[in-house]
Amino acid sequence: MKKLFYPFAIALTVFVLIYSCSTEEDATPPPQVQQPTPEPPAPKQYTLTVTASEGGTVSTEGGTYDEGTEITITATPAEGYEFAGWEGSDSTEASLTITLGQNSTIKALFELTRKYDFSQSSRNYNLPHHITRNSTYSWINVHEIMIRNGIDWVGPDQSGPAFADWSGDGYEDIIVSPLSIDCWTCEGEKPQLYIYDTDLGDFIYEEMVFKSNENEILNRIGTKIIGDFDNDGDPDLLFGGYKDADYDTYDKVWILENNYSIDGTFIPHDLSDLIKINETATVDIDSDGDLDIFVVQHLKENYYSRKPVFLINNGNFEFSLSEEYFEYIEEVDLQGLFYNNGENNSTIFEDINQDGFIDVLWNQPRDWWVEEDKQHHRELLKSINKVVWGNSSGIYSIDDFTPIPNIEGFQLVDGIEPWDYNNDGVKELVVIRDNATSWDDAHSTTQGFYVQILQVDDRDLIDITESTIENFTEVNNTNLKPIRFIDFDGDGYLSMIRLITNVEFNQSFEWEWDGSKIIKVSP
Repeated sequence: MKKLFYPFAIALTVFVLIYSCSTEEDATPPPQVQQPTPEPPAPKQYTLTVTASEGGTVSTEGGTYDEGTEITITATPAEGYEFAGWEGSDSTEASLTITLGQNSTIKALFELTRKYDFSQSSRNYNLPHHITRNSTYSWINVHEIMIRNGIDWVGPDQSGPAFADWSGDGYEDIIVSPLSIDCWTCEGEKPQLYIYDTDLGDFIYEEMVFKSNENEILNRIGTKIIGDFDNDGDPDLLFGGYKDADYDTYDKVWILENNYSIDGTFIPHDLSDLIKINETATVDIDSDGDLDIFVVQHLKENYYSRKPVFLINNGNFEFSLSEEYFEYIEEVDLQGLFYNNGENNSTIFEDINQDGFIDVLWNQPRDWWVEEDKQHHRELLKSINKVVWGNSSGIYSIDDFTPIPNIEGFQLVDGIEPWDYNNDGVKELVVIRDNATSWDDAHSTTQGFYVQILQVDDRDLIDITESTIENFTEVNNTNLKPIRFIDFDGDGYLSMIRLITNVEFNQSFEWEWDGSKIIKVSP
């Protein structure tokens, strides 16, 4: 039995040894094969195309870029243009940064710079009008408009540009009659028309076309009064003054009937046989529904011979002379002084004291303008600047007036205007004064100013200047003529704007109501 066991044990031992060795050899890891690292996929690329519309340039034209690349594009407008936005992007900034994630096309948009952005006008041209009552756009620099239109600027328009809807499109246009400041002996210039272009936001020159008398319609210095004289809803232009440097020559007085919206023309109606005028005004004096024309007749053989008259509107641009609305003074010199309304000032017709009758504001700067042999008229000079009150008789009396209170040292009155400065429905009177003491001073800008505010109480004029307005006077170097009342900042209150004259019409000084007082806000 033992002999049988030993061979079996030996065989088993050998088997275990062989199996053990085989297991150790199997636990050894096999040699590894080195695999090559794969290359990353190529980045996607996109195309950027950048262009510009007329009126500007862009900083890049684009190109092909990898996905995710940031590109900054800057749009630069040319002169006379402004950046308007991007086609292909909602950004409103002129510098645009984009991150490419697809093919893209971007276009910079430009548009002509809008000099003025006006709304449509709703002016009533049947209301009384005079030389200083004009559009709220009176601050516009007409000189710059002429330059942009390639028109030689020969000089300022002494009677002021006439702003009205001359074209009939609802937007106000300009008629201007320049004066050559380099040639005081030259003839007058033909009026110039500038139409407001709503697309451009600017005024475009257009030659005025007259149906007759084209070569005679010249204006050197004088009057332009706007009014609807035929009640057709379109403004017409009363147009008069000197033709040349001889101040004794009032060659023609016209009404230019506005036919522009029909055939692009103006029809002249000659009033020269009826009146010779420099300053004038309009009002429906006979209450028949159409505008009549007021003027002070001036007989050249006697400087003091001045007589207020009316041209009564009979329809179809036919007028008749009437002397029935004013009481006259027998002594010619006294009448001339009482009714003198000056070369550069205007008479204003308005119900100042709200009693239902039209009153007359007379303004004449002549406190120093009297020859030595006329000194006996000094007392009467106190009544030159005055309110002549309307009454139930319809005749203005030389005994029914209130003088404008005088200010010592500022005796020269440059203008009188009604102004409802605080929107309470009642107009006060604004009197613009300066301290000129000679003719040369009156035509310079070196004198000082005084803004006088008068409250109207029935027929009394009460000086409320010091309690109502700040910075109302300066002694030197400031001339406040002419003035306009304009809602310049859109707050619903009319500001008092002083405009530079003799060179161009610009905003210069401004006063406005702040809720408790009139304050000077510019400069």
